[in-house]
Amino acid sequence: MSTRLTILIPTYNRGSLIEKTIQSCLSQTYQDFKIFIYDDASTDDTPNIIKRLIKKYPKRIKYHRSNSNRGIGYARNVLISNLNTEFGMWLDSDDLMVPNRIEKCISYMDNNHNVDVVYSNIQWFTADKDDINLKDHIKINVTKYDKNNWNSLKSNTACATGFFRKTVSKFRFETDLRLGGEDVLWIWKLLQNDIRIGHINESLYLYRNHTHRIGRQKRQESMKDLKEKEDAILALKIKEIQNDKG
Repeated sequence: MSTRLTILIPTYNRGSLIEKTIQSCLSQTYQDFKIFIYDDASTDDTPNIIKRLIKKYPKRIKYHRSNSNRGIGYARNVLISNLNTEFGMWLDSDDLMVPNRIEKCISYMDNNHNVDVVYSNIQWFTADKDDINLKDHIKINVTKYDKNNWNSLKSNTACATGFFRKTVSKFRFETDLRLGGEDVLWIWKLLQNDIRIGHINESLYLYRNHTHRIGRQKRQESMKDLKEKEDAILALKIKEIQNDKG
């Protein structure tokens, strides 16, 4: 029987965190999966850590390191375009997942054949503690998604928790956004193409709260000019996707 799932992990300079992320994959109750890591030209110890883990788990982990930094959208496109299993699942390289995340998602998809993507809820946890000090609970409500209303995605988007069928891999990410937003546009594209989205009302994804997350960096004053530029790109792409489906 062929492997059913690939866990897709984009990374950049996460040497202090990525080993725990990978271990949260290897500790899953469901074990029929591969891990594919795309490294967007890390300059820290990330490559050495991953290569050490590959020696320990050579049949489980695939790794590609780029020679140049191209951004998160490009990284996601490389990962999703190389998906060759029945399912794909996102996991950011600074986050973790609960031990039964895969088991829950596989079961949901096997029992809901009319769904192409399923999301779960999220829990934040404190960045600097070894123990998982769980904090705020984020409930995703996909029933509010409206393909005619972009605002239906605001504060209700979690690309990183996405578990999806291979058929969805034909939809690609915007590469012009360095400060995030590529994930929201991806979901917007799915909605425009009537992709069916489901929801598991459990917190299966653990979101690490730390200062180097893209979402926090774009709120820094030093990023103001770039943020304004990317906001303009985002507004243009919203309309383009709605007018040009696919």
